[in-house]
Amino acid sequence: MDGVGQFFEHARTLVEHHAPQDMTVPVLTSIAACLVSVGLGVSVLGARLARGSLTLGLCLAGIASGFAVSVSTGMPQAVAVPLGGLVFGVLGFVLHRLWVGLAAGTALILVLSGTYGVHSLSPQVEAYRQSAGPMPAAFSEGLTFADAGPDAEYIAPEFKQWVGGLWDNVRGNERRSLRKLALINGCLGLFGLILGLLAVRLTLVTMTSLVGTGMILAGAVPLIQTWQPDLYQTGIEHPEAVGISCGVFLLASFVLQFLLTRPDKKAAPAPKT
Repeated sequence: MDGVGQFFEHARTLVEHHAPQDMTVPVLTSIAACLVSVGLGVSVLGARLARGSLTLGLCLAGIASGFAVSVSTGMPQAVAVPLGGLVFGVLGFVLHRLWVGLAAGTALILVLSGTYGVHSLSPQVEAYRQSAGPMPAAFSEGLTFADAGPDAEYIAPEFKQWVGGLWDNVRGNERRSLRKLALINGCLGLFGLILGLLAVRLTLVTMTSLVGTGMILAGAVPLIQTWQPDLYQTGIEHPEAVGISCGVFLLASFVLQFLLTRPDKKAAPAPKT
């Protein structure tokens, strides 16, 4: 119970500490509401719309890349922009299984690295914080989204120095463990790639269900904490109820998406007369 409450409280403190000054409560509330809305969409239609969304996203990236190429090389925009969008869009559609496999491998790596970080590196982070002081704010002092220009130094030098010292400390103490972690991550990435290539439907449904549920939880917690503090405290005191609710929603999302992504059955040919 205390661990769950400390986790959410620590996450809230990090956001408030590192967010720019003009990122007020209404802005954070809007971001949380968007997370919940997008998470619902991903939980229901994420797998079904994945191929089209990926193709569209890469097409837009290709258009942006074509524009950048035209500016840097002098190629006519009428040629570079459509060509970039076409090439990237085709790659997104044709290599759909490959992108799914790469995403699955990346997700597995992130899960393992996050688990390792929570269980093995948290004590070292706390010890470093005791010796070097608390983590400074990530953004430069006085920086706001309204007046930050292209030449502004977004990341505070103190934050860079603090993180660099932490990494040097962890790398010195956990050199062998980090090598093992890199090897395991490589194997997991390869496994995710193969899984995405061979079982794209199952991989997509699993990933979108997990991502959608996680987005809803990440957005709902600050909303409930802000507008329904009593309900938030109840959830902190009964984490098993929160876990069961999330598990039920995750299972429902998985089953629903698995049904929605069933391949269309071809109509049986009419019997010959």
